[in-house]
Amino acid sequence: MHWYRWRHHGSPTWEPTRIVNQGANCSVADCGRRARSGGMCNRHYENLRKRGNPVAIRDQSVMDALRRIGWTVTESGCWEWNGSVNDAGYGIIRSTRQGLAGARAHRVVYEELTGQAIGPLALCHRCDNPPCVNPDHLFPGTHQDNMADMKAKGRHHMNGRESCPNGHDITLPGALKTVRSANREYRACKECARERSRRYVARRAAIKAAGTAK
Repeated sequence: MHWYRWRHHGSPTWEPTRIVNQGANCSVADCGRRARSGGMCNRHYENLRKRGNPVAIRDQSVMDALRRIGWTVTESGCWEWNGSVNDAGYGIIRSTRQGLAGARAHRVVYEELTGQAIGPLALCHRCDNPPCVNPDHLFPGTHQDNMADMKAKGRHHMNGRESCPNGHDITLPGALKTVRSANREYRACKECARERSRRYVARRAAIKAAGTAK
């Protein structure tokens, strides 16, 4: 080593001179390390060189994490999610350091770009394209709003049907009734309800008869 230094640099004790920008810190926000290369510290410079972004994935913002997966803009103006989708076709964030694993992509993108928190509300698609995350194609509403929009567009599973799953004719006047529960409202077949009631009465009568016989 010393012979090599003497031959090439004229001194066996030669040491390489590292050029350091004295007094300057890393140009990345909230980093107090000394700048070494390209105005950045070694850590952020290596992140930029290897991954194209000086900020590590675990430190990136939610929006940076979303853009890393990205979306494809279609001719209709939809932003179709490039990541994973569930069985219904909605975009899903599978793995991220921002605590969003399992979240629906269109909800996260909508909140990030509009600054509007959705909370427990549903987020409906005007374009009827499940993988779309374009905020202009989305609007928040209640579950009832979502169901009404689905029915108005003819996408409800009962749309166009003439019978219920048990074969009762639902085209007759008064064949359906409105059922209201704590968080939803839907239409159900009256005849199915009557049959359930008759089965319940029959079971109760059988139990009572068995008790009397003993």
